[in-house]
Amino acid sequence: MIEIERVFLIKSLPKNLKKYPHDKVLQAYLVDKKGSIRIRHQSGHYDITKKTNIVPGDKTIRKEIEIPITKKEFQKIAQVSAKSLSKIRYYIPLKNKLTAEINIYKKELQGLVLVEVEFKNKKQCKDFVPPDWFGKEITQHYYSRNSFMAGKDFKDIKKYYS
Repeated sequence: MIEIERVFLIKSLPKNLKKYPHDKVLQAYLVDKKGSIRIRHQSGHYDITKKTNIVPGDKTIRKEIEIPITKKEFQKIAQVSAKSLSKIRYYIPLKNKLTAEINIYKKELQGLVLVEVEFKNKKQCKDFVPPDWFGKEITQHYYSRNSFMAGKDFKDIKKYYS
């Protein structure tokens, strides 16, 4: 599957955020020199995912291979990962049938809030005009990736998000 996505800081959260659908998400990462593999628990589903850039240097479009795993497999793999994170993901409808996915990070990353938007194609991605409550776009920066954030304390990486 191809993932086309942009990531932004947030100026302000939408009003009545709690009224929107949301999920608790737990992710852990296994990292080597060639990249990372993510395992995730979200809404009772468990998966293992490998993402790779399609165009060198462009983090907007990536190939994503996702394989369902069992809860037991998730728990076993998570035990060997030193890099994990948890967040609440809210789904906010936008124009053109798009969805803003607001990630409010928890535990060690408390204080970090980002928003992602996934697109159906390159044109939709290119033509997207962020709403006023979005902040600076950080898609192309390494610190926009959960694999970078996982296992860190927000106070140590806060400088990237201000």
